[in-house]
Amino acid sequence: MTQAADPGSDVFRKLYDEWITALQQRNYRWFEDHVAEDFSCSAHPYPGLAMNKAQFLEGEKKIETLRAETLRVHAHAVGNITVTTWIIRVDEEKLSDTLAVPGFPSPQELGDLTRGKTMVYTDAWRREAGVWRFFHHHVVGPAD
Repeated sequence: MTQAADPGSDVFRKLYDEWITALQQRNYRWFEDHVAEDFSCSAHPYPGLAMNKAQFLEGEKKIETLRAETLRVHAHAVGNITVTTWIIRVDEEKLSDTLAVPGFPSPQELGDLTRGKTMVYTDAWRREAGVWRFFHHHVVGPAD
């Protein structure tokens, strides 16, 4: 296997900061540009939860309020894939409505999980046509 050049954590920190800003500004085009067509999502706190791209994007659109800050990003390139760990402090996350996906938490449950917590996520990214796109997002859960 040929090892791709490691893009470094700074590249992904910028992408994650753009993710937060996109949610705050309701710039859903950012997600269309950065979520791969074969995207999947899972969440350790909610066993059995699985989402495809359309479901994930619908869920992101239900976020009404987000006050969050990226604390750390770790990136490791393996072949043409970069695996990241995103550590984020969530001061407030409020959803407008429940997402109609089996196993998806209510807005209250999700707020209780994230509010005031340090959250950990892992993602798998690859470059497609010169753009970083994530094709798997996993909610590890709160670290505190």
